[in-house]
Amino acid sequence: MPDGTYLGSDHATTTGPVRYSVARHRRIATSPLTVSVPLCLPLAGGAGAFAPRLELLWEVLRYCNMGELVQLAATSKFNRTVVRDYIYLRKKMLAERFFDNAESFYGILSDCHAVISGSAALHLLLPATDTNWTLSDIDIHVPRCTLGKLEAWLGRKNFCISYLGDQDRSPYSYSEVHRVLAFANGLHTVNVIVSKMHAAFAPIFELHSTAAMNFVSADQVFCAYPQLTFSYLSMVNPAPIYCGTFGVVNMDALRKYAVQGFTHLPWSAYEGEVLETPYRTRSLTDRTTMFVDTTNVPSVRTSYREMLNRFGVMDVEWSLGGRLDRASDTFVYPRVKVIENRS
Repeated sequence: MPDGTYLGSDHATTTGPVRYSVARHRRIATSPLTVSVPLCLPLAGGAGAFAPRLELLWEVLRYCNMGELVQLAATSKFNRTVVRDYIYLRKKMLAERFFDNAESFYGILSDCHAVISGSAALHLLLPATDTNWTLSDIDIHVPRCTLGKLEAWLGRKNFCISYLGDQDRSPYSYSEVHRVLAFANGLHTVNVIVSKMHAAFAPIFELHSTAAMNFVSADQVFCAYPQLTFSYLSMVNPAPIYCGTFGVVNMDALRKYAVQGFTHLPWSAYEGEVLETPYRTRSLTDRTTMFVDTTNVPSVRTSYREMLNRFGVMDVEWSLGGRLDRASDTFVYPRVKVIENRS
């Protein structure tokens, strides 16, 4: 929370200029934000009651990541409403970078059980003040069974296929990607990653680094490694290196995330600490991930299972793979396991 004020009450009573200074792990603002507008406005018909100025609150929220927004939303009904509306605005702005109607875009994501990932997902997870890079493309992950519906919708939005990757039908391949397509309209590019599995987001856990292991659905935001991501730290996924699939594309992606402010650390940096190891089995529903229901923030009445049921799965487990330690030749093979809902 910014220093200098408390936003946890439904009715604030302080007026006058307020000074905010925002600091986070490894990043301290060099020049605090100075606000010279009244913090509160009188409520109509409320004798002596005041409410914070909405535009001022949203300006403060621009300095908060998704984890901080959820914590703020849990403090009061008023803050919950403000945070929910702010997240809705940011999702709308993200969609309208590429499409003319945000509601239609998130509607097709819901109908196709699709998600977006990459830098677009980071735009929602990280503070708006830190995500000033330009998005020229967007990555959409979709299961094979709904690819046709998404293609038809993109066609109606004047996007044409500009790249059609080869199909991978091998059940023994390391990758869970069935095919990659690209659609373009002359201004923007939509990359469509087709999953072999019903869970569109399964291939996300095979990406180049932990900074990219996030996704946004029609009404959810997920981060697999929030402790690292919100600290602008990233661990390189060793699986593509050991499986022989690491190439120029992976190097370019790591460089792009470094330009966006991420520091890539080796897994050996955490040796001896009870933190992450590349061979550890993780899951969507373990306690170290972050799931946010954006329509009901904070998600106090919706469980992880209920959110995943919308995708037809109970859980997804993954292990990035890698050596047990620097002195060992023992290698754990990477894996992604989708636990489907057969009901």
